[in-house]
Amino acid sequence: MKLRNALSLSIAAGILASLSLVPASAATTFASFLFDTGGANVVGNGAGMITGTGINVVFSYVPGGVAGSPSVGFGNIAARLNFSAVAVSNATGGTRIDQDYNVTSFSINSVVAMNDGNGNFVTNLLSGSAIPVTFDARNSVGSLTASSPSVPPSTILFNSAFVTFGLPQTGADLGWTLTNITPNAALSGNNIAAFTSSIAGTFGYDPKPVSNVPEPGAVAMFAGMGLSASLFALRLRRRRK
Repeated sequence: MKLRNALSLSIAAGILASLSLVPASAATTFASFLFDTGGANVVGNGAGMITGTGINVVFSYVPGGVAGSPSVGFGNIAARLNFSAVAVSNATGGTRIDQDYNVTSFSINSVVAMNDGNGNFVTNLLSGSAIPVTFDARNSVGSLTASSPSVPPSTILFNSAFVTFGLPQTGADLGWTLTNITPNAALSGNNIAAFTSSIAGTFGYDPKPVSNVPEPGAVAMFAGMGLSASLFALRLRRRRK
């Protein structure tokens, strides 16, 4: 198992209540999302893929997790989640069911295009790629716990139209929880058996991402610079006359 570049996820094989990815790095949580009913579910196809397509979620940036205030604020935003996870090993059964997956990409887009603070109406609340995440399914009846080692920040590439990510320092992570998994976890050939579920999660990064909206001081400074330049040009024109 790739401990350095992995997150561990435990699935109960008895009464399955939830399934979690819990980050363990020092990154600050800057965004989260909750499952919203009335749409699609997460799908494990029983053939080595776990996917989410057009899943209704409620997304929000976390106060204190973003430097400055995003143009969309820190309130709840109706959005849709898409992601794909592909198995990179065969599942093993017995008292413990293990199978490694990589989350190859994800995106969370607002249902309605929103102003990014610079006059552009866009939807990319958060997306990511090159995310190695290991799903470790354990036959642990009645319990669902998960833990993960730190994820090297260079392995998670976040992108957003509303916040900017600087060079990573101490960590980057994601923590997802799958609930209402149906049916109970089981082994199907070389893979975890097919299931459906809901999902919620968080995202962390260090240093904090920065809002794309210029700070008031910066706006005033640039406005002042523009006014000074205009006055200077006007004086030059008057002198030439």
